[in-house]
Amino acid sequence: ASDISNGLFVLELTLPTGIDDPVSAQQIFTYPNPFSNDINISIPELANENMTVEVFDMTGKLVYRDEGYYTGQTLTVNLSELSTGVYSLRVNTGNGIYNEKLIRN
Repeated sequence: ASDISNGLFVLELTLPTGIDDPVSAQQIFTYPNPFSNDINISIPELANENMTVEVFDMTGKLVYRDEGYYTGQTLTVNLSELSTGVYSLRVNTGNGIYNEKLIRN
């Protein structure tokens, strides 16, 4: 809450992300994060679907992409060729798009 007399201002902003139909964070789990070589993507409610997994570096450059029919509940992605740093994971399924920040240590 704002308190103008003490110089405290609270501003709430809702910014558009440009992403349609984000998948609920309760449906997809990524671990470990930070990771060393492999990242596990668990999608218990979305098994048996076409899916695209993409990883971008902080400049927006696509550094990993895999597309296929997903049949399990956990997908392990080997990202050992990535340098130490921060990346953006995007998982696109028939139910929407999920984004998460990844940290390679």
